Amino acid sequence: MSSMAKIFVVVNLAFGIVAFGSAATLLGAQDDYKKGFEAEKADKQKVTLEMQAKIDDLDLQRSQQSQKASEERGRADTLQATVDELKTNLAAANTANETLRSSVETFSKELVTANQLNTSNQEFLKRLADDSKKATDEMLNAKSTLDKEIANRVGLEQQVTELNEQVTTLAAEKGDIDRQFREATFWLDKYRERYGDITGRSEGAPGVVMAVRGPLVSISVGSADKVRVGDYYDLSRGAAYVGRIKITSVDKNLSVGQFDVNNPGSGAPPQPGDKASPGND
Repeated sequence: MSSMAKIFVVVNLAFGIVAFGSAATLLGAQDDYKKGFEAEKADKQKVTLEMQAKIDDLDLQRSQQSQKASEERGRADTLQATVDELKTNLAAANTANETLRSSVETFSKELVTANQLNTSNQEFLKRLADDSKKATDEMLNAKSTLDKEIANRVGLEQQVTELNEQVTTLAAEKGDIDRQFREATFWLDKYRERYGDITGRSEGAPGVVMAVRGPLVSISVGSADKVRVGDYYDLSRGAAYVGRIKITSVDKNLSVGQFDVNNPGSGAPPQPGDKASPGND
């Protein structure tokens, strides 16, 4: 065998030994690696289980937190509804407060007015009491006067009886005067029918109206002033013509005439103070 062959054999043998050693080493390392891998795999599975447990726990916590959040949102909504209701109630309370304030102000004004009315009523009651006292005093005085008048009633009744008798006498005298006047007028009219009107204008003096009783007018001139029965006198008031009268009876200083309603003047009736001037028939 040649040297090259021996060298080759030796090399192959060395190489085989090296390869066997390497294979043995590699197999040993492979077992170690496998054991390490199994151990690491077990560790990873343990970690995975722990992580899964933590994830499950986190999911449970998240679910619980979500449920709590939902409950909190529900409470928040309820709280918001309560707040809105409180705001509404507060607005209503403010409105009621303003209304109450307005009512208080109105009541205060009415109270002031009532106090003023009370003061006025007190003053009125005081005046009423004073007036009542005054009226009572006046009634007492009137009663005293009435008692005196009642005491004098007998004398007054006697005077009234005498006055009634005088009135009766005057009425009888007036009846006689009226009868005489009618007779005189009748015979005067007969005289004028037979002989005509020859009197012409009255020669009597002017005077004034003294009294008026119905159609009868008394003037302040009489026979002493040349006034005659049948004379006409014109009556005037200022510049206004009132009418005329026809003398029916004459005394010394007084005459009575009949107002001529067919010859009115201004339409106003005669009255005392009117001027009486002699006129034509």
